[in-house]
Amino acid sequence: MPEPTLEQKDLSKSHSTMQLTVVHLLEQISRRDQRIAMATEDTQRQKREISLQAARIAGLENAARIAGLENAAQIAGLEQAARILNAQYSEKEQKLAEITNSKAWKIVLFFRGIRERMLPIGSPQGRFARYLLQGLKNIYHKLKRLARLAQKTREFLAVNGAGKTLLKIVDWIKFILTKKKRNYRSVLINKFPQKFNTHGSPFFTSKKWKDEVDSAALAALREVLTHMKMSVSESNLLDALKAAFAEDKYYQMLEDLFSFEQFITAEPHKNPVFEIIQTAQLPKHAEPTRRRRI
Repeated sequence: MPEPTLEQKDLSKSHSTMQLTVVHLLEQISRRDQRIAMATEDTQRQKREISLQAARIAGLENAARIAGLENAAQIAGLEQAARILNAQYSEKEQKLAEITNSKAWKIVLFFRGIRERMLPIGSPQGRFARYLLQGLKNIYHKLKRLARLAQKTREFLAVNGAGKTLLKIVDWIKFILTKKKRNYRSVLINKFPQKFNTHGSPFFTSKKWKDEVDSAALAALREVLTHMKMSVSESNLLDALKAAFAEDKYYQMLEDLFSFEQFITAEPHKNPVFEIIQTAQLPKHAEPTRRRRI
């Protein structure tokens, strides 16, 4: 095979050089395309972020505008309410000024001054006058009730006659005479004498009685709570009961409490045992005699 000439060698060398150059250019172009694609993607991402930021800004502006409108409405409402209150206050001040400047108010002040000079507050004559006025009020209310009762009696008499009316009056009088308030102090002392020690003392007072009842109630509550396995402060429970019930209801509740305490502390009774009796040992039951019809 003939050897290549010098020109052929130069052409082949230049051809290989051109190929390398083209490959290098193609690599540069691909890298540039990649950079352009990455730059385009970054640009699009930045555009999306900018649009999101713009939407957030628009939402915040809208919320701020709505909040401003609401605050303005609230401020306007408060101002309107303040104007109404000021108008009412001015009207009441005007009415008060009219009352204090009237002749009737001056007459009231005049008689009040006379009353304070003659019957000072806290003085014996002042207390006596207050008790006297309270007694007159009670008498007036009782007379008013009697007048209503007389009116109802006349109406009942007109409808039912004198006989039924007289019987009704007698029944009413019996009811009033038999209607007595229960003395819970004597009931508790007579029913539970072991719990009270000062009821026979000549120096026994209402305060001592209440203290003794409270101490007995505390002991009974302690026993009942221990029996029921309840961790409750008996003093707090007793204070709550005294605050919740009136005096009569409180003593009635104490009567039930003391009875329950006696029930749980008493020794259990033995159940009676009955012997078994055969049927043949039972007494024969006499048959009733038949009556003849006439």
